[in-house]
Amino acid sequence: DRDAQVAFVAELVDRYGIRYLEDPIQQDDFEGFAAVTKAVGNRALVVGDDLYTTRAERLARGVAAHATNAVLIKVNQVGTLTETLQTVDLAATDRQATVTSHRSGEVPEGWLAHIALGTGARALKCGVLGGERVAKLNELLRLARVHGP
Repeated sequence: DRDAQVAFVAELVDRYGIRYLEDPIQQDDFEGFAAVTKAVGNRALVVGDDLYTTRAERLARGVAAHATNAVLIKVNQVGTLTETLQTVDLAATDRQATVTSHRSGEVPEGWLAHIALGTGARALKCGVLGGERVAKLNELLRLARVHGP
């Protein structure tokens, strides 16, 4: 049940110092997400991925419910850069962190690092090292040398 899941997640944060919780509750349970966010406070990022699917209209619903304190951003999930930036802007207005992420089937270019830097993302989620993921990290390192940390 929801209350047991919220208590379990909060215990994991307290016991193990977990700082990143992505979709800790069923993907359409805005109130459950809000309960997790309230329970963990600022000790962890409660990140909406499937909850929001990079869609501004779903994020607006989450903002109204105080569902999360962070949003996963996947450009190719929502479909266009314009829609992605609308979601990022709404997250910023609500002072939610953004985490830019890849999806499976990515091309090896490092463009996602540019999106993360340009939108002020708190983090770039790119998975385990290998192939196209290394390209993203290398591009992020290159950008850090050019623009500073």
